[in-house]
Amino acid sequence: MEDSKGNIWFSAENFGVYKYDGTKFTNFTKEDGLATNTIQNIFEDNKGQIWFTTWEGISLYDGTSFMNLSEKEPWAKFSH
Repeated sequence: MEDSKGNIWFSAENFGVYKYDGTKFTNFTKEDGLATNTIQNIFEDNKGQIWFTTWEGISLYDGTSFMNLSEKEPWAKFSH
């Protein structure tokens, strides 16, 4: 997915998500705040926030940091 700033975001199974800014690749994982390292979909909303859906929840990147929304928002919690 290409975001509004021209960064390319893509997942690699079980390795989180990568951002390519035209010069370098940056890898983000569960340790950075993703719900899991297996990303299914990537979407940018009209606020410029990047959303990541996973088998274990939804994560949000606000341009600075990642949040695992299943830990932050009560509506995101579900039972397995």
